Formats: sequence, C-alpha cells, structure tokens
Amino acid sequence: MPKEQFNVRLDTTLKRALQDRANEAGQPLTQVLERYISEGLARDKGATIEASTVPVIRAAIREEMQRSMETLTAQIHQDVQQISRRDTDRLAALTVKAARSAGIGQRLVYTLLAEEVGEEAADRVFERAVTLTAKELVARSSPPPSSSKTTRQEDQGAAEESGEEGKETGA
Repeated sequence: MPKEQFNVRLDTTLKRALQDRANEAGQPLTQVLERYISEGLARDKGATIEASTVPVIRAAIREEMQRSMETLTAQIHQDVQQISRRDTDRLAALTVKAARSAGIGQRLVYTLLAEEVGEEAADRVFERAVTLTAKELVARSSPPPSSSKTTRQEDQGAAEESGEEGKETGA
C-alpha cells in the first residue's frame, strides 16, 4: 500500500511517549503510529456498530424471551389441566367407591336389624337414622353437639319403641 506523508503537531510529552514505545518495541515510530491509529479507528468503528446493533439485539432477545415465556405458560397450563383432570377422576372414583361401600353397609345392617327386631322396627330405626343424619349434616356448620351419647340413646329409643329391647340374639 503506498504511503503518504502526514504532518501532525503533538504535545511534547505525547511525542516522547510514542518514541519511547517505538524504542521498546524495536519498531519505527511510523509503524507504531499506524498501529495505534488503526486500532483506534477500528475501536471507534466497533463502538458505532455496537451502538446501532445493540437495540436490534435487545429487541431480538426480548421477542425470543416472550415466545419462550408463552410456550412455557401454555405447557404449564396444559400440565395443570392434566393433573387436575386426573385428580378429579380419582376423587370421583373414590367417592363412588365410598358411596357403594356405604350402601352395602346400610343394606347389611338393615338386613341384620330386620332379622333381629322385625321389618317394622328396622324401618323405624332406619327412618330415625335418616332424620338424625340429615339434622347432623345441616348442623355441621355450628359447633358439634355432644350428641354421641344422645344419638345412641335416640337409636335405642327407636328400638325400644318397637318393643324388641330385651330380645337376645342367637349368635
């Protein structure tokens, strides 16, 4: 590349520092100055490019982050729905099983009671149990009464009404 002469006036201390640097590097002063000027120009050009590209890079990153967040949110929503559906199905199955078991237990108890005290007395005890259970369910929102003895006493009262209180079982 052809070289041209370039005359510049510098501060004395700056000129001495450049000459000292050239001597230390074992290079001509012109070569040291060319390198410094090239590096400075490249740095300035890089700063200009950086200043113009940083907003574009930020926008691209922001868009990618937004897409990623939307994808993650959709995946989490889908996972929550699957878990909720699975748990709801499980709860429904447990509720059906509990209702079936309660029905079986009710039929067994009624059958045994009917054999012991007769169908009429068993019907009265059953109706009384239904009434007391309904009252108890309604009263659940208030503090529980000390009804465990009362309920047993009322159940025994229903059995006594049937006239079968003292009947012994054959078992």
